[in-house]
Amino acid sequence: MEIPHSCLCTLCQEPMTDAVSIEPCHDNICHPCACAMMSRVVHRCPVCRGQVKMFVKDHALSNAVTEIVGLIKKWRDDELSLHKHQELHTSSSGSCLISGRSNKRCREEDENVEPSQA
Repeated sequence: MEIPHSCLCTLCQEPMTDAVSIEPCHDNICHPCACAMMSRVVHRCPVCRGQVKMFVKDHALSNAVTEIVGLIKKWRDDELSLHKHQELHTSSSGSCLISGRSNKRCREEDENVEPSQA
């Protein structure tokens, strides 16, 4: 799963976890790119090429992007964990070599085992 394009800064292509809105067009870029843009003589929006009047922090977008990035990281970690489990425990029949159960059920049981039981 990839981070949606709309969550990435137009300039640096990094997640906009510190987003700013460009006034008056309301396009968004990340704060570091906005700072770099302000060092230039001409201030034009990188999306619409309109004149930049000012930047306004976009807390709602920053929070949403941070949450999306976190969910994608968790999903990737879960996928990696499942892949490792399948490599270590799966027979050619698709059953777990340890419990004899399906991968999903075995994985759920693995997550519920306390460290002293492992």
